[in-house]
Amino acid sequence: MYKSISLEIFVENTWSDLGEVEILESQVNDGYKAKGNFQYDLEYLDKHESQLFTNGIYAASVRYPLNFGYISEESWPAFLLDLLPTGAARINWLRRLDLKDGPTADFELLAKGAINPPGNIRVKFEGDLFSKLGNHPGFDYKEVTGRGVDFIEYAENLGAVVSGTSGAQGVAPKFLLSEDVLGNWHGDGAIADKTVKKNWLVKFPRGKKKRDYQILKSEGIYYEVARDLGIKVCGPLKWDNDTLFIPRFDREKDKNGNLIRKGLESLISAMGISEYGVSKKNEDYLTVLHKYCSDPSRDIKEFVFRDFLNVIMGNTDNHGRNTALLKSENKIEISPLFDFAPMVLDDTGIPRATKWKNETSHIPNFQSIHQALRSVDLSEDEIILFLKESFEKLEGIRERLKNKGMEEDILDFVTRKYDDFMTHYQTYLSSL
Repeated sequence: MYKSISLEIFVENTWSDLGEVEILESQVNDGYKAKGNFQYDLEYLDKHESQLFTNGIYAASVRYPLNFGYISEESWPAFLLDLLPTGAARINWLRRLDLKDGPTADFELLAKGAINPPGNIRVKFEGDLFSKLGNHPGFDYKEVTGRGVDFIEYAENLGAVVSGTSGAQGVAPKFLLSEDVLGNWHGDGAIADKTVKKNWLVKFPRGKKKRDYQILKSEGIYYEVARDLGIKVCGPLKWDNDTLFIPRFDREKDKNGNLIRKGLESLISAMGISEYGVSKKNEDYLTVLHKYCSDPSRDIKEFVFRDFLNVIMGNTDNHGRNTALLKSENKIEISPLFDFAPMVLDDTGIPRATKWKNETSHIPNFQSIHQALRSVDLSEDEIILFLKESFEKLEGIRERLKNKGMEEDILDFVTRKYDDFMTHYQTYLSSL
């Protein structure tokens, strides 16, 4: 016997029944390690017959092209873990549902806490998602940045946490908020799409220590440096009163004012891994990008360059859920940058999550990277040009950070790998 959960997907400006997830009932208390199955809704397949065997925005996962088959996995289908609340969101949902943390809570958290995550897939919810909100007028900008009591109560108890942190991964407080055309702020999904002006990810410091504020403020600076270097970044961002406002890249308005929800899938999900905290190698992610991206060469080079920045700018939290595939009509690509910050500053001591197969003290073997790029079909000339241009872009990183407002007392610490990295990099380029 199985316990089932119905999923919906947003395509062509409407929500449609996507399919059914089945979890083996005798294993349901094992959480996401329980045996799981997935099958597309037959009416959905009939309606989108032209999309059969495609794995883009119409599909549940890049691993599951639209088809009439029955998909059986030894654990939950990996894309479900992208929907499952984690971090601060999980804590909020456990309290809200009166559940004890652990694998036994996973099924209920998915069924009731994944009803409005990022991307274009959600668990089907019977009834009005925000019925308790009534006609809430929203909050003004100062109430959000000031963390007013009413705003926090709204966010935690009246529905914003449903969308505000259920899909935004991690421990730091994060809220997915919608700004309406009048400038008022609401929980994502709490107002009609047509009244949305812009969708935001709003982040507050992890704690009250000076380092917590420095990390969050620096995150905004890091995005702008990355943008200057040619990395895809959604923006511009806004830093105000110890609050970071990040425009969402999985939501946008089209020319007719319709709210478009793009598909979003982590690289770990694209690998079919139903687990958290998995340590894979960068070479593994290059293979995923090569397999699924519409323009693999471009996205592979960007991924490699992003990791160079991770090393020399001290972002150690570079795991496979902090990079995703973004799906839109007729295109799958690496998503804009997110969760890019000097996590080397974190007091808990976050080790570098994803490394190259041949790497010593965060410094990769550039010959190995060269070979990895050849293995995913980049030409020799293309690789050499990419490596040379990337080196030139990385020169002067400290000056770029300083000019963007990076605080002097942490600048040398976050870039302490820079000199060693660039020395090894230059030595390799000299050998070409």
